[in-house]
Amino acid sequence: QHHLAKLAVWDYPAENPDLDEEFKGIWRQLRRDWRRQEADRLSQKERLVGLSPEEKAELRRLLGGRE
Repeated sequence: QHHLAKLAVWDYPAENPDLDEEFKGIWRQLRRDWRRQEADRLSQKERLVGLSPEEKAELRRLLGGRE
């Protein structure tokens, strides 16, 4: 969410040659943050009530870092 807010107010510098790499870096960080939050959510749910087979597979995928 912090990164989305940063992108929302970002002043686009049209002549910045590093812009593409900066955007890709921010996007990678957003995906990492989402994976971590989703893995945390599923881990907590697993401790509380258990997970369906699909959720278990998703948690394994998230913890493995694959998309």
